[in-house]
Amino acid sequence: MATKVIVDVDTGVDDAIAILTLLADSEIELLSVTTVTGNIDCVQAAKNTKLMLTKGGSPDVPISTGATKSRSGRKAASAHHVHGSDGLGEIADKYWGTVSETPVFPGNATETLVAAAEKYGPELTIVATGPLTNIANAVLADPVAMSSIRSLFVMGGGFRNGNVTPYAEFNANFDPIAFSTVLHSEMNITLFPLDVTEQVVITRDDITTNLSGDLQQLIVEMTGKYIEFHQKAVGINGFFVHDALPIIALSRPALFQFEAANVYVVTHPENSSYCGQTLRFLPQSDAKETRLAMNCDVRAIKQRIWSLLNTL
Repeated sequence: MATKVIVDVDTGVDDAIAILTLLADSEIELLSVTTVTGNIDCVQAAKNTKLMLTKGGSPDVPISTGATKSRSGRKAASAHHVHGSDGLGEIADKYWGTVSETPVFPGNATETLVAAAEKYGPELTIVATGPLTNIANAVLADPVAMSSIRSLFVMGGGFRNGNVTPYAEFNANFDPIAFSTVLHSEMNITLFPLDVTEQVVITRDDITTNLSGDLQQLIVEMTGKYIEFHQKAVGINGFFVHDALPIIALSRPALFQFEAANVYVVTHPENSSYCGQTLRFLPQSDAKETRLAMNCDVRAIKQRIWSLLNTL
């Protein structure tokens, strides 16, 4: 039986690749998508998501927008130098400029998440690849329903290093209050921090060697600015495909090595480089335990991504 999934995204380049990968996996049933403000605002994220769903052959999957700012009031980050002005290396603006009507999305992400949790309970897994504002709002709205789901997979945090400050990863840094709220909820959480996501690097040669046709062209165009950023920022001739890893883990958990820890996030002061830093400690019997993906089979994960994408 396919795993029932909702993804909560701030659809930039790596979210987009994650969505395409998910759509190609016959072991996953995508129920709906909720969008959150992070790399870009939640409405642009919805437009980007709609484009990926269309390109992936599933244009009718429902999309709802959610939080327009973090729980502390922060609005969309200026990530144009990373993901392009539209979040997808300018291909989304180009696409929506060719259609007669841009879709309007309902702004009810919290209600969507809670209703799905109530309906499906332990059959449902939520994958969050952006800031955790929507998830925190849903937890605060109905903690009982949200704690009933099978699992929450989160791309976020980092214990060795950050990527927006020396200490903090973007999703945790953008809304550390939401991140903390979710970590301390009763949900069954698996975290995919930078420690594991930065092990998997995709190069332009990988794309041109392993993909062909329209999909190859789409991903090459979408990742151009993203690769330029990684070359300048971290000195790699490619990019990290952060958000695809929890998607791969849904149906291939054996490709990851997990460990348990008590995880905390620094929430103050907001302008400090430590804000959003995630800290882990050996599990204590009286503290909430989080499962961490800390290592992975890089070669097998990349092969899995290409094999899935080639079925679209």
